[in-house]
Amino acid sequence: MMALATGQIGAGAPGLGGSVHISTLPAWTSITGIVAGTSNGQTLAITNPVTLSAAIVGGGSLGYLLNGTYYFYGGPFVVHPSDILVWSVVVGGASGAGTVTVTNTSDTGSPVIATINYSIRALGGVWL
Repeated sequence: MMALATGQIGAGAPGLGGSVHISTLPAWTSITGIVAGTSNGQTLAITNPVTLSAAIVGGGSLGYLLNGTYYFYGGPFVVHPSDILVWSVVVGGASGAGTVTVTNTSDTGSPVIATINYSIRALGGVWL
């Protein structure tokens, strides 16, 4: 059974200090599903903790699974070496399609490390 949690992991995570570069960019797959969908899981190529931030454009609610525990996205959070991260989008009564943009706020300039397309169909809705 999957545990549910709200909020952020590692409050104050953006202030880790230093710069952590992700040497190999993660390859999350497109997110598709009915009512909800998830990407594939990825382990980041890091040796130190990194703070990630994300933005969703196109409707729906953003969440993520970190090592099997689901979190509603509430702002930047910390990922540690060997953690497995999966992105999730949930829609309500209307289908949604768009992108999720993930940035590494622990690296100089907060570079984008992934842009993930998604298309989630509402129950009884149509694909966008």
